[in-house]
Amino acid sequence: MINSGQKWNKNVIQYCLGLIKCSKSLLKKTKSAVKTNGNCESEECISQLDDVADRVERLSPVVDDLASCVYPPLNSSVVHEKALELGRVNRELLDFLRHSHVTGEDDKKWLDFLVKANSHNLIKLTSLMPLL
Repeated sequence: MINSGQKWNKNVIQYCLGLIKCSKSLLKKTKSAVKTNGNCESEECISQLDDVADRVERLSPVVDDLASCVYPPLNSSVVHEKALELGRVNRELLDFLRHSHVTGEDDKKWLDFLVKANSHNLIKLTSLMPLL
């Protein structure tokens, strides 16, 4: 039988994994968009590609930080802090991609989906957190 603490842990881990999966999908879609639409013919485009690379580089350590803190016993304030940070980094990359040359109208669907997935997981996770 699962007690309320175990159920809480399971739910927190579920939404943390949702954020991590969002990051994974974001990396995969970003790679594909850069490969398909990346343009090195102007300074502005090169600068945008550099900015994409900088933002992508920030993802891995933030994902690692969140993943490392979801092992029991869970510290709710640390989990919440790391989840908010990953959500912020995901959102910044999504917002940047939306306004860069590497994404177009065809990419709107996956961008919107990942924005919603990121937001959904953050909202659900935050609702589980005790008042900090």
